[in-house]
Amino acid sequence: MSEKKIEIALKAGEMFMKYGIKSVSMDDLARELSVSKKTIYAHFSDKNVLVEFILTAHLTEIQMECESIFGKRENAIQELFEVINNAAQQMNSIHPSVIFDLQKYHPGAWKLIDLHETEFVLPFILVNIKRGRKENLYRNDFDAGVVSQIYVTVNDSIFKRTIKGSDETPLVQIFHESLMFILFGMATPEGKRYIRKNIKNEQ
Repeated sequence: MSEKKIEIALKAGEMFMKYGIKSVSMDDLARELSVSKKTIYAHFSDKNVLVEFILTAHLTEIQMECESIFGKRENAIQELFEVINNAAQQMNSIHPSVIFDLQKYHPGAWKLIDLHETEFVLPFILVNIKRGRKENLYRNDFDAGVVSQIYVTVNDSIFKRTIKGSDETPLVQIFHESLMFILFGMATPEGKRYIRKNIKNEQ
């Protein structure tokens, strides 16, 4: 992969996150990079291809970060909390219109997000629940598959801002509250003691 292609993608990603995707034209990007549009199109045939390339790289980075945490924290609760806290911090830095722009103007990129949730997030939650049960931090009397689906659905709703009344609430707060709700629902008495003693104090 050429250095110029990476440079274009990095600058475009930076501008999209700051101003929104629709608000940034290829002309804007060319001016910011001090190159011609022809140079940009030599690497990305159109804006859709550029957006999908950037999103793929971003999702890959998220997965690598999750894998660096997976199995390397004190227990399943700490592991899950750290992963979601990182996701919330990243989401908080994104321009509010980016989600809308992806849904409306870049359906191919939007499908990548759905794939990420079903092929990466869902299996991660299932493994996390399995670990938490072995550690006696999660209860054994709930359906792990159903709860994992609920978890993914809730986080999907937060990401897409479809939770009613959430428009004015910081994403970090919404992620934290939803995680606390789900964690306390899954936790054993020992797990709840750990949450109260450690996780809530950190926040």
